[in-house]
Amino acid sequence: MNLKFWTKQGKSKKRVVGAGLVAFVLLMTLGACVASVSMSQRDRQSIQSVTVSGNVPVPDQLFYQGRKESILMGAFGVAGAGASMKTRKKPAGLIVDVMNKAGINVGTIVAEQFTAQLKSAGVFGQVESDCDGCPRIHLAVRFYGFAQPHGLSSQLRATIGVEGTMKDSTGRVWWKKYSYVTALNKQTPSHTLQEYLEKPELIREGFTVATDTVVNDLINDLQGR
Repeated sequence: MNLKFWTKQGKSKKRVVGAGLVAFVLLMTLGACVASVSMSQRDRQSIQSVTVSGNVPVPDQLFYQGRKESILMGAFGVAGAGASMKTRKKPAGLIVDVMNKAGINVGTIVAEQFTAQLKSAGVFGQVESDCDGCPRIHLAVRFYGFAQPHGLSSQLRATIGVEGTMKDSTGRVWWKKYSYVTALNKQTPSHTLQEYLEKPELIREGFTVATDTVVNDLINDLQGR
């Protein structure tokens, strides 16, 4: 009888963890609901210079999903995720404090990596810090934080979602794309909460690797790949 009880409990726990991961992925993909605008080959070839805005807005709240948050997500869905973020602010707040003290700005990381990759890809003639009349690319972080690669893990990986938009001087949208990376991405390094708090450079590394993946997807889309 005891064996059956623990077996049922184990199966229930797996269902909760699985549902938690599904809810987390749903949160990450919310930005994908924004309609994309693909750049035509004609428009791409007509651009001689572009500028990338260095002002990249970042959400006020860093997302954090530890073990308890994962269980709440599985039990109560997306609503439970919202409740967990309100009732469990301490880990996220600690990470933000460490980032502020270490000068880690996710918006800056996104702007620098996007600009560097865009120049390297050679999609357009020139990528300038500022130019009158040329199309401007605006970037915005829609989602960022740390989450478990799976519900039973004590490890956390950086996650991020970035939206890119290109407009000309008249306000016409030439291109728009949202891309994200979840904690299921094995390329992004994973560490415990304590390790992140003790070594801020691990936080920087995590967001840098996650951003590199997202930016690469945005650049590929700009190239029409």
